[in-house]
Amino acid sequence: MELYRPVIIPQLIGLALGLFFSYLLGKKEKERLGHLEVSATIDDEYSMDITDEEKALRRPKLVILNVILIVVVIAIMISGLILPAASFMIGTAIALVLNYPNSEDQKIRINSHAETAKAFGVPVLDIARASIIGQITVGFPISPLTPSTFLLVGLAGVELGEHQKFSFKYLYAISVVIIASMLLMGVLNL
Repeated sequence: MELYRPVIIPQLIGLALGLFFSYLLGKKEKERLGHLEVSATIDDEYSMDITDEEKALRRPKLVILNVILIVVVIAIMISGLILPAASFMIGTAIALVLNYPNSEDQKIRINSHAETAKAFGVPVLDIARASIIGQITVGFPISPLTPSTFLLVGLAGVELGEHQKFSFKYLYAISVVIIASMLLMGVLNL
């Protein structure tokens, strides 16, 4: 808990600033477009067929139960009733049994993720700190190393460079505010 609890306030500050910038950009775009009719249809160009393997992994009937499980696990982690690692492991075990009752399916899902974590050999605490600081400073939405960035620019029909030039000033401002709040709160030491 000592790793995550101090970062909650800076995350909320960053979230508020991100929502503020989203509001400003949305208002600016609304003025630019005027009263444009928006179609709710999706072009066939962007529709995808999913494989049978991907269909087998879907759990649409369990979405609400999974959301409840996530909220409960996070609440237990924040409350400190049990160690966060234990809370996470118990939640993971429940999620596996809930979503994949067959033990062979559970083994396949675990093994599909285990190789990535094992390959790098980086200490867990270093990964946790880098993840918390790196992800909440919102640098990932413009990183060419993030697959979702390419999905975003592809669907939006813009070049990665254009996206980076436009987004950088907003993301940098949010990052500076988050890091400053972490420094002021003593969460981050120089």
